[in-house]
Amino acid sequence: MGLLAPAVAIVPTPHGLYAPGTAVAVAPMIDIPDAEPESNEGAFLLTTVVGQTPILAGQLLLGHLDDTLVIVPPERIVPPEVSPQELMAENARMLDESQAVASVVALRLAGYNAFFTGTGVRVTGISPESQVQDLLQLGDRIIALDDMPVRTTSDLIVALGSLVNWSSARVTLVRAGETMEITIPLLPPSEPEGPPRIGITIETAGQVAQLPFPVEIQPRSVVGGPSAGLMFTLAIYDRVTPGDLTGGRRIAGTGTIDPEGRVGPIGGVAQKVAAAERAGASHFLVPRENAIDARRASRRIVIVEVGTAEEAIRWLESTAPDNS
Repeated sequence: MGLLAPAVAIVPTPHGLYAPGTAVAVAPMIDIPDAEPESNEGAFLLTTVVGQTPILAGQLLLGHLDDTLVIVPPERIVPPEVSPQELMAENARMLDESQAVASVVALRLAGYNAFFTGTGVRVTGISPESQVQDLLQLGDRIIALDDMPVRTTSDLIVALGSLVNWSSARVTLVRAGETMEITIPLLPPSEPEGPPRIGITIETAGQVAQLPFPVEIQPRSVVGGPSAGLMFTLAIYDRVTPGDLTGGRRIAGTGTIDPEGRVGPIGGVAQKVAAAERAGASHFLVPRENAIDARRASRRIVIVEVGTAEEAIRWLESTAPDNS
């Protein structure tokens, strides 16, 4: 019997697992030529979630005992209709876009003339599980969701997270030069606390960031996705403005960022809170939509809910130790 338990623990199971990832400093990822070197005593930390499938029986048991772990169906980790390579490519696209949006928002808030162009979200794939096969077509350019403008993939994610009705949504799109409006059914979230889904792969149509000077971001420990947008924004803003926005604190956080600087909901907030606490962060910035779950997951870290990047900056400035 003594050998049975270890043997059972390493038996593969057909499940998926979300676990706390890392909390890493953002400043070393950012390179702005001619900007003053980073000299903060504190740090902005972006947080990640680790997804794994299949998992071992021991991990499955641990997932039921550890409230920072979430057991999910394997298709939540890698949808069956999408190859791991396709999933990585889509996540990389969303990460690239979040960096561009963060750069524009941060420089604009710092007083620079920064903007970007985008003409909507192009449908590049439709999954078998989606219920829109007869409604959407490859090449359709989505320009609004329930009257919320959609210019980038980040816009669409934010709009989905803002929906009250998670069963369906009105989509305005352009097809073969003709603008039309249709109602589409939605799928449940693919990860904990995430937004509803359409079941499509997308890319931004015609987006180009216009910046007064180069801003380069080399993400570390970030596989992809848009959820680091808020922390990229704060770190860039801190780099191009006087003083130390962190106030000497270790500030972790998460949240998408849209072109207007609004902070959008993300998935896996409980795991990200756990990662931030393990990294010794004192505060965790979180989208309002995720605040309840973040507070439920918190053991000691202070949860600060924000609706916009500007609101986050004002909170950081007003609570810095020198201003308290």
